Order: sequence, then structure tokens, then C-alpha cells
Amino acid sequence: MTYKIYLNKIIKVILKLIKKNMLKSLKTKAEEWVSDYKKNQKSFGKIKMCKICHTFYYKNSWHFERPEYLDRNDDQEIPVRFTECPACLIEQENLILDDETNYKAYKTTFGLNTSNAL
Repeated sequence: MTYKIYLNKIIKVILKLIKKNMLKSLKTKAEEWVSDYKKNQKSFGKIKMCKICHTFYYKNSWHFERPEYLDRNDDQEIPVRFTECPACLIEQENLILDDETNYKAYKTTFGLNTSNAL
């Protein structure tokens, strides 16, 4: 009877060691995966894309061509932030200014005076 108890204790200790080693290996694999993922995210970084003219911002300037690494890594997700490029912002600002100047010209042509209106 004591032999079976001793054998059960040995089996439990062996199973604990195996479980501990498995957990260590899983932990190291998970840490490696996370570090590789972070390295890839840092190497590519975020890409900015104009939502109006669809240009890409990389290498500190705006480009009409897609970056090469987007074509090479199709299986990897690369975050894209949609903004407006400076050219589109200037164009929108000019359109707004044109509308305001046209309105001012319209007011002076037809003699509308909005300062006395309620």
C-alpha cells in the first residue's frame, strides 16, 4: 500500500514539473511573439492616407504611389490613419474663401445690407 502512495506522489511531482516546463515554454513563445509583433509594428509604423485624394504619407512626404512594403506583407495588418493632406486642406480653404468673396460681391451688387437686419 505504501508503494502505491509513493508512486502516486512521484507521478504528481513529475506532472507538476512537466506542467511547469510547458508553462515556461508557452510563456517564452508568447513573449517572443509579442516582441516580434511590436518590432513589426515599429518598423512599418502607421501610415497616413488622405481621405480626399488618396495619397499616402511616408518618408516624411506625401506620395501618390503605394508604399512597397504594403505589397510585400499582405498577411500583416498595417494601421492606416485617414487625414487630409495639406493640398486638399488648402483647396478646401480656397473654396470657402471663394464662397465668402462671392457672397460679399453678391451683397454689394444687389445692395443687400445685413448690418441693419435683425
